[in-house]
Amino acid sequence: MLATERRASPQCGAVDENTLLSRKELAAVLTVSARTVDRWIRDGTGPPATVLPSGRRRWRWGDVQTWLRERRERPGGPEPSPAE
Repeated sequence: MLATERRASPQCGAVDENTLLSRKELAAVLTVSARTVDRWIRDGTGPPATVLPSGRRRWRWGDVQTWLRERRERPGGPEPSPAE
């Protein structure tokens, strides 16, 4: 399924890389609980968020995809470090 075809929630339209997701939409699209997203925020371990002037956080779908790619497990373990 292409990213432009993914849906964050039934109320949300197609998601492209610039779509901003709410906390609940992020949780839905990643199939985790909203409490998990809260823990990522608290621990600073989740995808990068944009804080709006209202103080609310939003996650850009393209940034979430990059965050996921960086954490993808590779067969045989992590990639070796480049030679120095």
